[in-house]
Amino acid sequence: MKKKIRQIVVEGQTYEYLLNHHFVNGQSINVLKVFWEGKKIAPLLVTFLTWNDPIGGSPLATGVELYHHRSGVSEIYNLNYPKIVRAWILHGLESGWTGKETWEIEDALSTMIDMGYEAQWLRPKA
Repeated sequence: MKKKIRQIVVEGQTYEYLLNHHFVNGQSINVLKVFWEGKKIAPLLVTFLTWNDPIGGSPLATGVELYHHRSGVSEIYNLNYPKIVRAWILHGLESGWTGKETWEIEDALSTMIDMGYEAQWLRPKA
């Protein structure tokens, strides 16, 4: 299956992104890869490691309800939603990603917790 490159405009800048996921030993690995438009080098790489449901698949790829402590409301968190991709792009930019060098967030669940999401329960069981 060919990977679909999607586009999103954030603060007037166009970005291209891919969502990849695979499963290993009952765990789901989702990778969000974002590029500045027309530049396929120096991506923002965000890696999510969660448990995998044998029927439903990856919770972050199919959508899961997460409580957000800062807003005080629960929301459906799905990596396929543009608002979620937008939030990760803004986080990458605020953290120093300029599109000139690869910027990796290897433990996205920890970052989500820092952002105010109740995401600890998504970690795979040891």
